[in-house]
Amino acid sequence: MKYYEILYIVHPALEGGHLQDIVKSVDDLIEKNQGKLESNSDWGKKKLAYPIDKQKYGNYVLVQFQSKGLDNSKILKDLEHNPNILAYLLSNITKSDIVKASITMETPAEETPAEETPAEETPAEE
Repeated sequence: MKYYEILYIVHPALEGGHLQDIVKSVDDLIEKNQGKLESNSDWGKKKLAYPIDKQKYGNYVLVQFQSKGLDNSKILKDLEHNPNILAYLLSNITKSDIVKASITMETPAEETPAEETPAEETPAEE
């Protein structure tokens, strides 16, 4: 089996639960076509380099999977006909290129360091 990744851009109006539904449908599409999911990561909403379907922003999602490669054309055909996906790119990768990320789409919350309270100042001796 070979390793592949699909980077696709979802319409910016879809956020939250609707975005999760699109991602789930693409994952199901890959598994239906004899693919085995390896990694799935949401890159978030980003500005596009040029407008696609009059949209300036899009939600980027990267999916990495194993496949024999025979059914990849079926996957791409279904992505082409999905009106919620603005663009996509399928690439052949090596096993070492697999992102060590969980299959879930949740991103960890950024931790901000707690502000330190200044120690009580003692007057300088003269």
